[in-house]
Amino acid sequence: MNEYKYTKDGKKVVVIGKLNNAEYIVQEIFVSNGQEIPGGENFVASGLLDTPSKSWKQKEAENWEIEYERLRTSLEKLRNTERFESNFTREVKQRLASYKDIEAIDQLLAFLNNEIEYIVMDSEIQSMLTAIAQSSDYRCFENLKLLTLFGDKKTGLNWKINRYSDGSGWNSNDIYPARSLDDAKQYLENKIKVKDSISESDIKAKEKYSLKYPSKSQRRKYQEGIIKSQKDAIKATEKKLAEQKLALLKENDK
Repeated sequence: MNEYKYTKDGKKVVVIGKLNNAEYIVQEIFVSNGQEIPGGENFVASGLLDTPSKSWKQKEAENWEIEYERLRTSLEKLRNTERFESNFTREVKQRLASYKDIEAIDQLLAFLNNEIEYIVMDSEIQSMLTAIAQSSDYRCFENLKLLTLFGDKKTGLNWKINRYSDGSGWNSNDIYPARSLDDAKQYLENKIKVKDSISESDIKAKEKYSLKYPSKSQRRKYQEGIIKSQKDAIKATEKKLAEQKLALLKENDK
């Protein structure tokens, strides 16, 4: 049975005979029509190898070829993922477009189209990124807070912002996603306009954002409420003092 080896310079040879422990008589193997055939004159070779030796350049070329194939495969997977996400997003947008008459759905579509710039929360207007990136009460949570669309049969669909960046808890009041600062101001103004009882934050919002509301009558009612609360507090304090004074007099009469 023929014994095949490789010379140091990469030639494939068949061993014809052995001269000593280091040298062999060999004949080179050539390829003809896809078949390996011994040919040429016999010659003496030493240091024969069981597998062909590779130069540093050859090894580097193979390594680069492997890396190239890895990157090509990764890129193809990424492109497939991008195509899927693009098709999925387009389909979602098309479906939502048929429900644009529902305000919350129209706002959701605006989110997907990157049209939402501001958030109205309570009596404050903030940029969307500022609103959802405020630090959590727990330092271990450093990601963006989540904006969530809630819904039920009674109140319909409403946006709320999560308290913590891990997604737990939510702001007790609804929020309004606005496409522009003017849109946010208009919403806040209309929201304050219909209030039966305003707050100090509403008055500050009027000054901060140059709103038409709260109106004079709303502010007057608010001030009257503050004065009434203060008077009630004074009366309650006077009553408490009178009761304590009476108790002291009774104690002294014993």
